[in-house]
Amino acid sequence: MDLFGREQLRFRYAAVALARFEGQEYVEKGSPVAAALAALMSRRGAREPLKLRLLMMERVALSGLDDARKFLLLNLIETYFKLASDERQEFEGLLSRERYREVRKMQMTWAEKIEKKGREEGLKEGLLEGKREALLRQLETKFGPLPEEMISRVRAVQSLQELDAYLDRVLVAASLEDMGLRG
Repeated sequence: MDLFGREQLRFRYAAVALARFEGQEYVEKGSPVAAALAALMSRRGAREPLKLRLLMMERVALSGLDDARKFLLLNLIETYFKLASDERQEFEGLLSRERYREVRKMQMTWAEKIEKKGREEGLKEGLLEGKREALLRQLETKFGPLPEEMISRVRAVQSLQELDAYLDRVLVAASLEDMGLRG
């Protein structure tokens, strides 16, 4: 960072070019973190890339890490060790072997958590939208047509508890100003 033509501050970052390393070597060492990071490394030396990917996932699945850490490492592998569509079917065949039962279990747990989180977020968003609409309807019934600014403020509320408080307040408010909806 320069100030008045003079250097005041300089950051120097250490960088590791993972793409220059051979992934196979790091997967075989056994560390689940190294195995996951191998997804960012070169696969040129790998004779069987699909088996390498399975080994990476197996290291993570059998690591003894908690589910959150396993999820992060599995996500790294899934994101950076992409499979072509023709490889996907072969990979699924290899994955179906008994040896990889823990990998399948980890994948199912991961998929279930993502699905559950999506349902929970969808439910919350539905509740928020319903309460916003109820509040707007009550405000309009009590105070008449609402200014666009008030509608925008109500639509911007992201808390169910806050919306509940406004829904209660509309019963006793004498004016829109009494509602306390500020932008």
